[in-house]
Amino acid sequence: MNTTEPLLLPVPKQITLDGGETILPHAGLIVIDCPEAHTLAFAARQLQQTLREHAGVEWEIVAGKFVPPDQTRVVLSIVPGGVPHEQGYALTITPERIDVVACQPVGVLYGTQTLRQLLRWARSETGPSEVKGARSET
Repeated sequence: MNTTEPLLLPVPKQITLDGGETILPHAGLIVIDCPEAHTLAFAARQLQQTLREHAGVEWEIVAGKFVPPDQTRVVLSIVPGGVPHEQGYALTITPERIDVVACQPVGVLYGTQTLRQLLRWARSETGPSEVKGARSET
């Protein structure tokens, strides 16, 4: 088992691995929380594919705010002023869900790329349905 920290490219400005684990249930939702959902569709589809290939889960992509919270596993959000850097992101992984917050769609794309790398790394560390707890910001 590899116990080193993940190699992430580009390197996040800050990353904290808390040692916890999140079990990824087989069913769930990737929620796009953005007025123009189509701007995050590419990032959501890439994440969905990585989850299928590296975690063995099949999560649907939905858009909007009125989504059952008990089925929400990932939220991709555009929040003006939500992170300090214009193209930056905040990625938070907790036992309940995964959040990617950015000011612009490109930040969400960068955040999902980091998450995809973490999913591949976590699989090599823990198995196909778990991901290490982490918080990353750029």
